[in-house]
Amino acid sequence: MIDLHAHILPGVDDGPDTLDIALEMLRVAARDGITTVAATSHWCWNENALTVPSALERTERVRQAAKEAGIPVEVVPGAEVPADDETVFAALRGLLMTYANNGRYLLLEFPFHDLPPLADQTIEQLLAGGFVPVVAHPERNAVLRQQPRRLQEWMRRGALSQLTGSSLTGRFGPEVQKAACRMLSEGLASVLASDGHSPQRRPPVLSEAVSVAEKLIGREKTLEMVKELPTIILEGGIVRSEAGPAVERPRRFWQRWFGPRE
Repeated sequence: MIDLHAHILPGVDDGPDTLDIALEMLRVAARDGITTVAATSHWCWNENALTVPSALERTERVRQAAKEAGIPVEVVPGAEVPADDETVFAALRGLLMTYANNGRYLLLEFPFHDLPPLADQTIEQLLAGGFVPVVAHPERNAVLRQQPRRLQEWMRRGALSQLTGSSLTGRFGPEVQKAACRMLSEGLASVLASDGHSPQRRPPVLSEAVSVAEKLIGREKTLEMVKELPTIILEGGIVRSEAGPAVERPRRFWQRWFGPRE
């Protein structure tokens, strides 16, 4: 499985404080059957903010440490970007980390309690700029829980959505769980990810959520959400769905990040 949302970089946000804890998270992920983790730390605009070069450097440090420790999990770059007044401006100037640094797919986070007044415009402008917003955990947003057709419209226009596994299993309460199950059943979830933050409290695991999802939408569609579609996203490929148009295919993600693959 591929986990497209995990706070794995040490000392950056509310994820692990140290490299040792980050490696323990990767061990947990490996035991759960996860083979690739996207390092999606919170992106912010303060003096301690990540930059694209620093995010790549920190991700490579964790990747190498995992390799040396014999942990069979690949770590690729990413970020959880806030949807605010700076987002489109920064994206168009290459100041935001996209998935695998492929310049295409962007994990976009809205506040939990509301939506910014320019939420629709942000989605539209990112799409017009050649980006594909992947809306993080829509089931945890109070507005999208009440107005799921708004998310459907974003997806119809070309955006994707990322459902959090622990929402399906009830960690965030019955209201979020109900919304997650409804969104999943109604085709309003593109990928399933852990949003892991720690080895125990919020671990990077997906197997339990996969079991829940299989009962709702079947095994084939569930595996698409944790294997096939995440692979396409990391490669910057084309995600086709009935909800939105296809996007063109840029270079494969390892060519942008590491250069030619060995």
